[in-house]
Amino acid sequence: MTALLELISGSELSRLLRQSFWLYPLVNTGHIVGLGLLIGAVIPLDIRLLGGWPDVPVRSVARVLLPCASFGLVLTIGCGILLFVARPEDYVSSSLFVAKLCLVTAGLLNAIWLTARRTWKSALQSDSLSAAVKLHSFLSIVIWLAVVFIGRLIGYR
Repeated sequence: MTALLELISGSELSRLLRQSFWLYPLVNTGHIVGLGLLIGAVIPLDIRLLGGWPDVPVRSVARVLLPCASFGLVLTIGCGILLFVARPEDYVSSSLFVAKLCLVTAGLLNAIWLTARRTWKSALQSDSLSAAVKLHSFLSIVIWLAVVFIGRLIGYR
């Protein structure tokens, strides 16, 4: 593991990210914008799945917000990898970073599990919001807000 971290931190990309006046802040901005898109799409979708805005069809909300959340996720992860490359030893030794990765994984698994269930298809087709859909939505809000919170803690350590 140490050899891999040394390889990453010794790479030209890592050096460039650490030494460039503009590159690291630009990548960090991309990470934050991506997270904003992800959270800004996931929270309203989850609120709808919890029963909010009952006059708006779930399908309509999902059609608009899922692509936004997906793009935000890709941007966040892509930029997050670059941020990691800049300082891999610092991140690997951070229990907050490990917790954040675990929460991101939990958020992704929660979303995959929800959308693979029949209750998701039912919610899209008939606005039927089962207890399982509501549980996944509640967990989603808690998990993604925890990701944001821990991410900010990392920034202050």
